[in-house]
Amino acid sequence: MFKTIKLHITTIRSLIFAGIIILIASSVLWFKTVYSSPTNVFNRMITNSLSSQSVSKIAIQKGDSQNLEQASTLVTRPDQRVHSTSILSQGENLDTVITTESIASPEYDFVRYNDISTTQKTPSGGVYDFSSILGLWGKSDIASKDGNGAQLYNQTLLGVVPIANLPVAKRKELIKQIKTDTVFKYDSSATKRQITNGRPVYSYEVTVKPESYVSMLKNFSKTVGITQLEQIDPAQYADSVPLKFTFEIDVWSGQLTKIIYENSVRTENLTAYGVWSQIELPATSIGVDELQTRLRQIQ
Repeated sequence: MFKTIKLHITTIRSLIFAGIIILIASSVLWFKTVYSSPTNVFNRMITNSLSSQSVSKIAIQKGDSQNLEQASTLVTRPDQRVHSTSILSQGENLDTVITTESIASPEYDFVRYNDISTTQKTPSGGVYDFSSILGLWGKSDIASKDGNGAQLYNQTLLGVVPIANLPVAKRKELIKQIKTDTVFKYDSSATKRQITNGRPVYSYEVTVKPESYVSMLKNFSKTVGITQLEQIDPAQYADSVPLKFTFEIDVWSGQLTKIIYENSVRTENLTAYGVWSQIELPATSIGVDELQTRLRQIQ
């Protein structure tokens, strides 16, 4: 009898062990073939981008006589804010370097010069002294002029892939439009897989249809309260040449990590999704027009 009981226990253990193995194997297979398929990862990226409480972006743009490096952070809670630091190098030898800092809400832009260096000389042959304007916040009154809101805030949200924390119903509505109109077109079979910082990343060659893209942005803008696209007719872009980008998406998180513009004229690296950050608006400021006037008056 004891042998029979032991045999039954051994059989049960074997069945349990086999069940666990099958469950693990099924889970791994599901993850590889379904959850982490290029199409599902891309779709999760869209959903994540439209439900992000925060994100940081580093953009690098290079030209013949001007380079721009910009680091920005967007937060949607507790208040909608953007903080940005930009380094602009310009001139024939890129010998004029201007470092600015910007803070924006949906209504206003604030900007200040943190540093300006140049090899150019004053009309009298002297060295420019910008110390009188460094650190002064200039506040734009664009919201009161045309009601379009702050440009930095708008530009940050209205990226190649819009980023915001939309209500569930509005998010589903926008995702449906993106899929129905094929705003972002790619060949999933041509997706490349690579390892970046120890994590699997998919690289997609993406084509964006201007007409569908502008239509999607209009709906997105309406949801987040941006009015600058209200008068734009997407049909005007029906014959426009499609735009091309390379998207890099983290397979595990489904988060967009890099956008490379066609011909690599601009690259954007996205990180720190969901990381809480408090961005305070400047307590004191002068008008941005006054700030620019003081800059021009420096001799």
